Amino acid sequence: MKSLEGFRAYERSVWFPGVGDASRFEAYVRDQVVIQADGSVRPIMSETATQALVKTLITNRRDYTKVQSPALAIYAETMADTRSAEPAVRADVLARGQKYMASFRTASIERVRRELSSVEIVNVRGTHMDFLFTSREKVVAAMRRFLGGSAPQK
Repeated sequence: MKSLEGFRAYERSVWFPGVGDASRFEAYVRDQVVIQADGSVRPIMSETATQALVKTLITNRRDYTKVQSPALAIYAETMADTRSAEPAVRADVLARGQKYMASFRTASIERVRRELSSVEIVNVRGTHMDFLFTSREKVVAAMRRFLGGSAPQK
């Protein structure tokens, strides 16, 4: 990105579109980049490290069958916002979502249902990064219901 402002706008449009107050994620944005002498920014994490992280997330298999307690699994509808008005941003987000996350999300939900004997799965509006802001009431209600000990909602 050519500037911190440009990076902030990108992050907002892709990851935090439903968050009205940008100050709520400002520290996160600043922690992702190094500001260069010319005002441009570069990611702190290399592309190689990013790809290794994504590969680990997709291929590392947790052994859910060992979980003996009830579980609450909350899934956002998308990894990043797919409703951007900017065609280039929208195309990039859709491509990355399909390439990296759509099949992972579907397989993850199916596996959690299959391997956890007592699981409540909650699907919420929003993205992986902003659902706590955009679906706060639903998440809080699910957590209260879950912690209150009622039966899972499959």
